[in-house]
Amino acid sequence: MFQKPTYEELFEENQMLKAIIKSLSENQERQETRIAELEAILKQNSQTSSKPPSSDGYKKPKPTSSRKKSDKSKGAQKGHKGSSLHLPHEPDKIVEHLPKQCESCEHKDV
Repeated sequence: MFQKPTYEELFEENQMLKAIIKSLSENQERQETRIAELEAILKQNSQTSSKPPSSDGYKKPKPTSSRKKSDKSKGAQKGHKGSSLHLPHEPDKIVEHLPKQCESCEHKDV
């Protein structure tokens, strides 16, 4: 059967868990510091450090647009007359387009 742990056993386990938490916490702090150092190294290029331009690699700089930003929204402006094909109010004639044969049984003269 299950025995309840003694006070001493619980105290030892608690101390062990506190030590593990402290160790993991210190490890996390070291890793965060290392990550920050590595990210700082990655951000460096010839413009932000004393590196020569040849160390920047083959990445082209982003092209800058010569166009000025407009105050107008994209697409059709409000209030413009749209162009679309309107249906006539009264058609001249109505033509029915029926299938030549039934799709399910393929019977002709539907």
